[in-house]
Amino acid sequence: MTGVDCQEFIETSTCGTNLYSNTLSWQRPADLACRDDIRNYKVLMASRLTEAFTEIAIVSDTFFVHSNLPSFAACYKIIAVDRAGNESEASEVFCFDNCPYYELPNVFTPNEDQCNDLFSAFSDRIGDVIGEDGVGPCGQDLTDLRKRCARFVLKVDFKVYNRWGKEVYRYTSGGERSIYIDWDGRDKDGRELSTGFYFYSADVTFDVIDPARQNKSLKGWVHLVR
Repeated sequence: MTGVDCQEFIETSTCGTNLYSNTLSWQRPADLACRDDIRNYKVLMASRLTEAFTEIAIVSDTFFVHSNLPSFAACYKIIAVDRAGNESEASEVFCFDNCPYYELPNVFTPNEDQCNDLFSAFSDRIGDVIGEDGVGPCGQDLTDLRKRCARFVLKVDFKVYNRWGKEVYRYTSGGERSIYIDWDGRDKDGRELSTGFYFYSADVTFDVIDPARQNKSLKGWVHLVR
């Protein structure tokens, strides 16, 4: 079995994709007698390695497509069943994982001209106003946006600092507060911040199986232009 090709997935899918599928394939035993005695295979699945595996399918061939999934993240193992109903030991566990991504821009212009008025994580939420040439009303390239849009993000904790290191704005996603941030250039008290350069930090939590990829800290600057 092979995992998801994240580069191909990002280049060929839309940001709003919400149904996924995993394709599993495996080899029959090399021993001919053993191979001929196999009646079918049981496919077992767990959403996480910490969860119990449950049987999701019985197939006679050596592949299975697990479709209509909320994400790629899932772990599988295979059990062979012979004609007498005897089961083999389970195969080694194989996990598919999600393709997490999150990127923030470095300039926005909160001047109410309907173009870049908000500081937001990249997405294709302007897809309904894209022209036939694939360009948005403010010159956005939809193809480029889809390669950079947020994917498999559970939570974002975002902070903005002025040039002296003072925190002027903070945002934590959750509930109706989306992972896109959509900051309008005002401080914590609702006052407009002046044109200038600001620094930010964003602690992002991803929906992945691999704990090494679950958390990512982004630090950078943004030019607020009025």
